[in-house]
Amino acid sequence: MRTQELLAARLRVIARATPWCLQALHAVEQLGLPHCCIGAGAVRNLVWDAFHGYAARWPRVTILAWVGVV
Repeated sequence: MRTQELLAARLRVIARATPWCLQALHAVEQLGLPHCCIGAGAVRNLVWDAFHGYAARWPRVTILAWVGVV
């Protein structure tokens, strides 16, 4: 497996193990937009928190407020 594929697989594992990320992905799916994605800042925070063993940075109520959709 190539490095890029390994990193993508690792990111999927992290995303699936993180409740706020699954919530965000579901919310974006519900928008029904033909082409969209979650912004890089949310992905960066997801990976940073996972690598450093942090739980969610903010209370659950505000987590989805900072997830950008492009």
